[in-house]
Amino acid sequence: MFGVDLYGRVRLAVLGQGLSQREAARRFGIDRGTVAKMVSHSAPPGYRRALVRYKNTDYSVPVAYAHRDVMVKAYVDDVVITSGADEIARHRRSYDAGDFVFNPLHYLALLEQKVGALDQAAPLQGWSLPTEFATLRRLLEARLSQKNRCAAGKREYVQILRLIETFPLALVHGAVRDASWRDQL
Repeated sequence: MFGVDLYGRVRLAVLGQGLSQREAARRFGIDRGTVAKMVSHSAPPGYRRALVRYKNTDYSVPVAYAHRDVMVKAYVDDVVITSGADEIARHRRSYDAGDFVFNPLHYLALLEQKVGALDQAAPLQGWSLPTEFATLRRLLEARLSQKNRCAAGKREYVQILRLIETFPLALVHGAVRDASWRDQL
């Protein structure tokens, strides 16, 4: 099975850049039939998405709003997504066909349940967090028992990241930094 990242890159190459399916298969080292399926389906089988599509670009929404009716309001610079009277997401507008615009915070609730996907989660790729967060993750995974340390450590790490949903990143970063200085991890 192929990951969401490869799906996105193949779809962008074929649909957005006009690459032929044959050339895409050669470039990505996969079968032409697989490329055809990737082009016809926007995500891998069984993949739970929290995305809305506007003008051939996918924008993330919190996973709590997956498979619900939402309203997309597109402006020159922004795309605002609402549910009822509540604004649930705001993104910088992308004019690139086949683009994915993610907010990593939208996926943390799902990753808390499926911590095995933490390293491969496309929405978290390129999310630049202060270096103390990487240190925190390493310490949490090492601190827990050998039998379940990866899952339990990753789950605790995601729970700490979820604090950014409520509090500013600078505040959470300060708390992580202070805890590491005081050896409270």
